[in-house]
Amino acid sequence: DGAAPILLSATYKDTNGNGTVNRIDAVYSEDITGSAFESGDWTFPANPASLSVGSGAFSGSTVQITVTGAPANTTVLGTTTVKYTNQGSSNSITDGSNSSATSSVITLSDEAKPVIVSAVTGDNNSDGPVDRLTLTFSESVVITDGGTDNDITLSASTGSASITAGSYGATAITLVYTISG
Repeated sequence: DGAAPILLSATYKDTNGNGTVNRIDAVYSEDITGSAFESGDWTFPANPASLSVGSGAFSGSTVQITVTGAPANTTVLGTTTVKYTNQGSSNSITDGSNSSATSSVITLSDEAKPVIVSAVTGDNNSDGPVDRLTLTFSESVVITDGGTDNDITLSASTGSASITAGSYGATAITLVYTISG
């Protein structure tokens, strides 16, 4: 094998589903599991989210980079880029016989799923009972079924309750439901 592994792509993820980006997966052209991770080899040339590199793990052709500093309750990073720079040590990214060269700047793709980061009830018509539920997501979501939404279920603490979705535009970061019952 005379070919060095090449960084092909990178994505950001929210691996614990809390609405905050916590990992970047950098995908190479071949298996790199025999490598050792050096956080100083990874930089973010464009970093509007103020990410910092933590630890790293290897899975086949992917290096899983734990990151910190992403804004809480948002799975949107804007145009963030990552770059690998081989510092020339014995712990560089390798396929077992060839060390990876410095990569080009890679723009991160979004693989962080939107999650509900808050659910707030309210009294919309000021008559006493709770009759509104406002859900806030970690990023804008596409609303495809408007008033016929059945993806959200509501459990009442006493008695029974049902929810009715309002009408929405093509995308929204918050959804407002009318509660009855």
